[in-house]
Amino acid sequence: MSGRLTRFIARRYLFSRKSHSVINVISVVSAFTVAVPTAAMIILLSVYNGLDGLLKSLYKNFDPQIKVSLNEGKFFSLDSIDVQQLRRLDGVEFVSGILEENALMSYRGRQHIGTVRGVDSAYVRMIPLDSMMAGGRSRLTLGDLNFAVVGMGVAYNLGVNVNLFDPIEMFTPKSKGNNIFIPTSFYQEKKIMPGGIFALDAETDAQYVLVPLRFAQELFGQAGKVSALGISVKEGADEKEVQEAIGQFVGKQYKVQNRYQQKESLYRIMKYEKAGIFFIILLVLVIASFTSVGALIMLVADKQKETFTLSVMGAEQSFIRKVFVTQGLYISAAGTAAGTVIGLGLSLLQQYAGLVKINSNTLLIDTYPVIVKPFDVVLVILSVMAVNYLISYLTVKAAAK
Repeated sequence: MSGRLTRFIARRYLFSRKSHSVINVISVVSAFTVAVPTAAMIILLSVYNGLDGLLKSLYKNFDPQIKVSLNEGKFFSLDSIDVQQLRRLDGVEFVSGILEENALMSYRGRQHIGTVRGVDSAYVRMIPLDSMMAGGRSRLTLGDLNFAVVGMGVAYNLGVNVNLFDPIEMFTPKSKGNNIFIPTSFYQEKKIMPGGIFALDAETDAQYVLVPLRFAQELFGQAGKVSALGISVKEGADEKEVQEAIGQFVGKQYKVQNRYQQKESLYRIMKYEKAGIFFIILLVLVIASFTSVGALIMLVADKQKETFTLSVMGAEQSFIRKVFVTQGLYISAAGTAAGTVIGLGLSLLQQYAGLVKINSNTLLIDTYPVIVKPFDVVLVILSVMAVNYLISYLTVKAAAK
């Protein structure tokens, strides 16, 4: 009964015709200052969700779903793991050998240091390479011929043209057999024709060149060895359970990572940035919410006669404070509701209609990515209401004295 009466009196004080004055104008302004940061928080968090989803989708097209590599060292023999038995584990779809190492590349007088990733036929079945092609073909072999699929950034730095019959020369240092009198004994050189150019993201495009696994093993002098195994999980299988099963199968000397763990530092930075922007806007909200301080103080001053009447009727000080705190919450609730509607509306329009375009021909998307998550919306609403409750309570407590 006390709560219902408190809300009734608060509504009467706030919305009665006699109270229509400059206090109401200040209340509207206070609600507006709450609405703007609320909408901004929802929009920015949705944008960060969209960027996170975009990054995951990009790396999904290049990195294996599960990666097995050594805890110590770089290369290991394929014979050290029973690959055939690994393929028979529940949930495992494909197993691909990967050999990855840096190399100096030269093409028609231009040079570039990048990463050569040697892959086998299973890798092409796991990764949708065709969908990333910006020119040429995605094939890595044709009979006995080897082809390289070059990242767009690497192709730009080297000036690669897949229509010309000029090979890419790749150089890597030899670990043994060097002779100071023969300079060429210090490095290994192999040539490969560029067959296609892929486009994914600026960082990957400027770093990677895909070649057949056997070519990479000969280039780096690692016959029968790989630097990692790439594994894809069958549709419907639990990725975490498959990852744990693979970890038990290969043993403790190997680390088994999912896509998130392979790019853990990048995703961690994204989470920190999202949390940082949330608290920065929350601080802006705290500062903006101080406009409600003036409104509440004026409400308390304007209703002195009414509060005196309530005191005479037996109302306690705590009850009167609750009335004005409730008024402050009504103001903030109106601002929160308006901000939520605006923020959600704009975010959903961008998510499904793509109103804001990106004017660029080099990106894989043409609109800014936005993903609305219910958890973020609830978090924003609760945070805004908690901040405004605290400000209203402290203001009324001080003003009531």
